[in-house]
Amino acid sequence: MVILSWKDTAKDNSLKDGTLNAGVIEINGNFIQKNEVRDYYGNGNFSPKGSHKVILSGTKNQLVTFENINSNRFNILEIKNNSGQIIIPNLKTNELSSSKDAKLKVTNLYSMKLTSDININSTVYIKISIMIVSNLNNHKLEIMGNVIHSGGTIYVNKGKL
Repeated sequence: MVILSWKDTAKDNSLKDGTLNAGVIEINGNFIQKNEVRDYYGNGNFSPKGSHKVILSGTKNQLVTFENINSNRFNILEIKNNSGQIIIPNLKTNELSSSKDAKLKVTNLYSMKLTSDININSTVYIKISIMIVSNLNNHKLEIMGNVIHSGGTIYVNKGKL
């Protein structure tokens, strides 16, 4: 399943954890997760699994916001927007890939595995718990600002930070 959105996309209804476990959502506008609804197990309303992917492919600035980052996240996030800046105050994803010229502005970076080199053009607060780690996976995470690491372990795994 592929869903293309050429405008802003707001995700505010409840999908149980794992409901989105395959397919692609391609977004040309902003992505906004709001109206936090948790299921019996405390899972959020946007926490896909499996091979589900979100692609940000706009041609101008794109904003990504999660009302509650603790129980919501991307599974696989791919950045294809090379024209505008991708502004993500809280980035939580299982895997992240980006085109070479993408411009990311991230404030809080949570655990993830890189599947391409990533450049972030802002100060980054890396928030990693002891049990969950960022895996650079033989790729380069370049941060063009200060890095504030508040705990946990970063596994460089033959990558560069």
